[in-house]
Amino acid sequence: MHKARAVTPRPDPSAGIAAADVRGTKTFQFVTANPSTDAERSRNKTLVRSNASNYHWRRVKKSTDGTASRTVGRRRSSNRGQVKPSKRTLAPATPQTVASSSTESEDRTPKSEEESIELVNESPLPGSELVITPATHLSSLVVSGHHDPFETYPCDLPKEFVSPVLDQVNSFLSLMFPPEKGQTFSPHSEKWLRMTFRDRSLFHASLFCQLTRNRIFLLSPAESREQVQCYTETIRGVHQKFADSSMSCEDENILAVYALSYHGEPRLHPPAAAPSQGPLTTLQLLHLYGGRLHTVNVHLQGLAKMLTLRGGLSQIKLPGLAQAISFGDIILASQTLTKPMLSYEKMHDDVIGPLNAASRKTHPLVGLGRGFRVLPEILGHEMVEKLLIVLKWIIQYTFAVDDHVKERPEAQKLGCLSDERNFVQHNLLLLTPLPAEVQDEHPLLRLARLGTVVYSLLVVFPLPAIAAPFHQLARAIKTQLLDPSIQPWWTEASDLILWATAMGAIAAVGSSDRPWYRSILDELTRRLGIGSWPSMRERLGMFLWYEYTNDSDGIRLWREIEESNLFRVPK
Repeated sequence: MHKARAVTPRPDPSAGIAAADVRGTKTFQFVTANPSTDAERSRNKTLVRSNASNYHWRRVKKSTDGTASRTVGRRRSSNRGQVKPSKRTLAPATPQTVASSSTESEDRTPKSEEESIELVNESPLPGSELVITPATHLSSLVVSGHHDPFETYPCDLPKEFVSPVLDQVNSFLSLMFPPEKGQTFSPHSEKWLRMTFRDRSLFHASLFCQLTRNRIFLLSPAESREQVQCYTETIRGVHQKFADSSMSCEDENILAVYALSYHGEPRLHPPAAAPSQGPLTTLQLLHLYGGRLHTVNVHLQGLAKMLTLRGGLSQIKLPGLAQAISFGDIILASQTLTKPMLSYEKMHDDVIGPLNAASRKTHPLVGLGRGFRVLPEILGHEMVEKLLIVLKWIIQYTFAVDDHVKERPEAQKLGCLSDERNFVQHNLLLLTPLPAEVQDEHPLLRLARLGTVVYSLLVVFPLPAIAAPFHQLARAIKTQLLDPSIQPWWTEASDLILWATAMGAIAAVGSSDRPWYRSILDELTRRLGIGSWPSMRERLGMFLWYEYTNDSDGIRLWREIEESNLFRVPK
């Protein structure tokens, strides 16, 4: 359904002078009681939509201030005998846990894609800094069991279908833009919803995206008739705006095309075996957008052209949109192991400051990464400077994540963690050489960078294993280890090579390269006098190793090494 289609343009009932007048007003306006002409009827419909939108957002604002519940309660009680609430049985709300609680809920890391999906539905950490957004938040203006008391959605689908889907959209935005402590809704979410309610094509795009997400969460392989209708309406509206040069690259149209770009067909077959990943696998819905949904190339190409015509991400005005597009670009670059095409865009004012703050001398993980000092000793500081800077940020982010998992007083807000994670991953991927530059990268430096990428995909930016390039990385590390040019460093940088080999072995889970890695590690650990798992873990901890996530794979790997050699005595 995501291929190009011929869509018949439809007239916009809210176009023209009347619409322009209404969009600019902030007060309620009266309608003609007995419209006698088509123009009056069209104007009435536009005014009713405007009044409903104003009414809606005033009530949402009151809810944020803590007064909406009382007002709605009185409203509901006065109408209880008049109108029946709409039925909401079509689909459960999108998981409403705070975006961090996939692994930390029970101090465990999901071992598979399906477990990640299940963990989204678990409760957040006790004492979490976020308030879970209630599924009925959009219904704070409910008079008739409907989000819009005048039943004037910019949509032809029945309210019984639209209302529960909008509740799910509401929960989705709360995961994408986590509210601050004490808030029920973030300002970014409010602005996105305002824009959605006043734009027909964007409204349908939001419904289409949620219905696509439901295909993942509800494990429904087929698209519904309503999903096709929403897609068609979105395409029609986008094409109509393209006909007007003043609207073709506005934020509304860019948001609609961005939404279509990242909501392709679901990936339905996760790998049989995958390494442990986490924590924060659901932060910004990475467990979903990191690979459970295909992207749509034709829309991605259109989005790229729109951004070029607009003048780049810096020209986008809608809060959060530039950051969302940048996030999607980082995901694609991580899946393909290429440089990001777009700049990094942060949500908050500072990223480096919070990273530095996490790196305190009293942190339990102090000493992580000290083994990388061998790189400048062998290759010189100038050659490895860029990688060392990124390694410092990765170590600092690991400190911050550990603070969050252990619920320490120094733990940072989820919004800060998401900014830091995206920043770290973006800068790591920027080190990826272009095809013509691969030969210029020192083999030892390349080995260290590839091992770092594996660690990042396990701990920092845990792409779902269904789309993470683990096996590609395992092959690349194996190729590098077999390269004769790396042989002189097996003695001088033996611990670094041990760590990179372990990272390759973990990435090779479920692949034909796993036995080769097991054999190499058996030989290497014997040569280095490593006879037990605690001794092995101590060596790995000199570089990048997070026990919370990596220990389960490390222990499994060590057992395989012991069992594969009859002459090795288990300890």
